[in-house]
Parts: sequence; C-alpha cells; structure tokens
Amino acid sequence: MRPPVSVVVVSWNGRPLLERLLPALAAQTFRDFELVAVDNGSTDGSAELVERLWPEARVLRAGVNLGFARGSNVGIGLARGQLLALLNNDCLPEPAWLERAVAAADASGAGMVATRQLRAEDPRTIDSAGVALDRAAIAWDRGGGCDAGTPEAALPPLFGPSGGAALYRRDLLEDVGTFDAELGMYYEDVDLAWRARLRGWGCAAAPGALALHLGSASGGRNSPRKRFLLARNKLWVAAKCYPSEALRRYLAAMVLYDAAAAVAYATASPPRAVGPEARRAALAGRLAGLRGLPRQLAKRRAIQARRTASADDVLRAMASLEPPWRAGRRFAHLPEAVSSLAGRDWPWAR
Repeated sequence: MRPPVSVVVVSWNGRPLLERLLPALAAQTFRDFELVAVDNGSTDGSAELVERLWPEARVLRAGVNLGFARGSNVGIGLARGQLLALLNNDCLPEPAWLERAVAAADASGAGMVATRQLRAEDPRTIDSAGVALDRAAIAWDRGGGCDAGTPEAALPPLFGPSGGAALYRRDLLEDVGTFDAELGMYYEDVDLAWRARLRGWGCAAAPGALALHLGSASGGRNSPRKRFLLARNKLWVAAKCYPSEALRRYLAAMVLYDAAAAVAYATASPPRAVGPEARRAALAGRLAGLRGLPRQLAKRRAIQARRTASADDVLRAMASLEPPWRAGRRFAHLPEAVSSLAGRDWPWAR
C-alpha cells in the first residue's frame, strides 16, 4: 500500500546530523509516511546508521556525491507518496512538523507548502519562512532574523518553499519537473517554485510547522563555493523563468542591483566583509553564468512555451523592489559562523 507522504532526506557525511534527525522523524505525530534516504557517497557510516535505526526506510547508496538537487531528484523518483516532504539533514523538525505541513496542503489545495525554520543557534528567531523573490530576481530567506512568532501577514510575499524543509504535491512535480540538477544547490528551490508559478501553482504557508535549521552546514555561510553558485544560479534561473513582458520592465533593475551587490562585497567592512577569495568566486560565478546562457535560453523556450499564468500573476507573488542600499538588510541576520548540533539540547529533541 502506498503511503500518502514520503519524506526525502539527502545526506553526505552527515552522520552526527542524522543521529538527531532520525529520532525527530520517529517522533512525528503524523505517522503514515515513508522515509527515503539518499546517501551521497558518505564514508562516515551514514547509510548504515539509517538502515539500523530505520529498517523500513528506502535507502539509496549513490556511491558518489550527487549534490542536493540531483540527489533530491533521485529520492523523489524512489518515493511513492502523493505528497513529498524534503528535509535537509541539518534540520530538526518538531513533532507536529509533518502533520501541520500536510494540513496546510489539504486546507489550501496549493501545490507547495513552506514550513517555518528557526535558527538552531537561536530558536527564538526565524531562519526561513520560505523563499521571497523580488523583481530584481534577488531571492532571500523570507522572515530571516524576525521573531519566531511573527505572523505571516507581517512577512514579505511568499514565493515558494525553501528546499530545506518543504512539501510538494506529486501532481506539481509531474507537471513542471523536479529540481534542475545543473544548478546543484542554491536557487534550485527558487527555480522550481518559479516554474510552478508559471504554470499557475500556488504556495501555502504552514507557520506552525517548525524545524530547527543549522544553516549552510554543507556550503558554509560565506564560502567561495556558495558565492560562486549564488552568482551563477541567480542569472541562470532568471534567464529561464522571468516572463518576457516583465523582464523587459525589470532587466535594468536586475543589472543595477547586481552591480550594487558586487560593490557591496568589495567594500564591506568587518564583520560583514567578504574575503578576496569569495569575491573572486562571485565574479567567476557571474562569468560562468554568462557562458552557460545558451543552455539556459534553450530551457527557457521550453518553460515559457508551457506558461499558463500571466506575467502579472507571477509578479504578484514577488516582492517589490527596495533601494539597493536597503536590500542588503535582508541578509543581515545571517551569522558569520555555523555552530554544531552535536551535544546541544534542543527543545524537542530531548
């Protein structure tokens, strides 16, 4: 018998994280789900841990590091549920997380559900209440840095869920496809949400579905790799997904804001300074984005040919532009260092 929900977890050498995550999943109040674990070539016994603690889990040993997007796609392919929950291994869901996410999907009929992630370093603070996207194609953690109890109406428009703690309908994924594996990580959830928006799918919020999140445990908060991927993937996703009518209106703003971001990286003072290696990586990412544009424009033709939503419908799901010198505040909540979940006593993991 097919379970109604599948929970997909992708992990690479994350055994200490899984040691916390698996008991948290076992404590979920919503019981009718299967666990699909994709092990990206771990060498720390992660796959063996899952098999021991969760014998009925569907475990795939990839043998190599597929990355988040490709690994998630493999897990989705194995999953049997009509609702598919994606959960990063550095997230720790509270017991009602899945129940409340499923309830939001049922009540809204939306194709996507954004749950609320709290900062593991400070559970009183939102790390992400989904993805926000403005009209300059800048994406950020919606509600990042706000009080954990902030109502939805006080947050920016919800564009889509964060891929780290999200729920998708199988019907949506069959309609628009899964993650673009070429993106790897960063903006891959924005891309999926944007393609869904172009097809008329909506996103619901589940503010009561809470998970602690140890942000960027794999990529690093300000690592050169992250800067490269963010710069490249932002360009690729906008090239694929921005409706032509709206792109003509906002292309100049996109260029201006990107230039302002580059200047900000180069001139920031501690503790927000971006090191020279990360600045070079951001530039390299932009150049790689330009080199890869022909492939993305080919994808664009296929995506835009299937669009059913109007450009105005898509724009209504996006945040308004802010002056470039204020836009940077959206990221001010991000800590400079990442702490560890190991040895910590989290509220719902005792």
